[in-house]
Amino acid sequence: NAFGIRHVGTNTARLIAAEFHSLDQLMNASEEELVNIDGVGEITAKEIKKFFAKAETIELITKLKEAGVKTEFENLNASSNKKLSGMSFVITGTFEIPRSKLEEEIVNSGGKVVNSISKKTTYLLLGESPGSKFEKAQKLGVPVLSLDGFYALIESTSETGILNESREPPSQNSKE
Repeated sequence: NAFGIRHVGTNTARLIAAEFHSLDQLMNASEEELVNIDGVGEITAKEIKKFFAKAETIELITKLKEAGVKTEFENLNASSNKKLSGMSFVITGTFEIPRSKLEEEIVNSGGKVVNSISKKTTYLLLGESPGSKFEKAQKLGVPVLSLDGFYALIESTSETGILNESREPPSQNSKE
């Protein structure tokens, strides 16, 4: 995130930009509107509101606008024709490929990457040695995908590859 707002990283910035059409809309958003974005919690929403309430932030944005900087966001929701449009993913565990590549694949296919499991999460992408996110996904009934299942989903957008909810996570010694 170019502004350096606490608790707002690249993924969260993407999620926020997909919900608002301009910097002005974001600046005027309520904490409630921000928290309603899957992947944005109360702490992050408070930090965003605090950031945009600062006089120096308002002054900076005013100067950027005067200099002709575009303050409208690209329509990130225009991914309705993409295979993962409307889906949100939480990634847990370790994978043979970098997590950043998985995140990029999800976003490029129209999906969203969020950091915590909720009832709104579409899938948990499960790697080796997962943490508490796997247990929480099971409790909430969030479908769990293996890496192979994730790629099958992208290829076919069918439910192939969804792991049984009671399935144990892959061990460190086994390869899926």
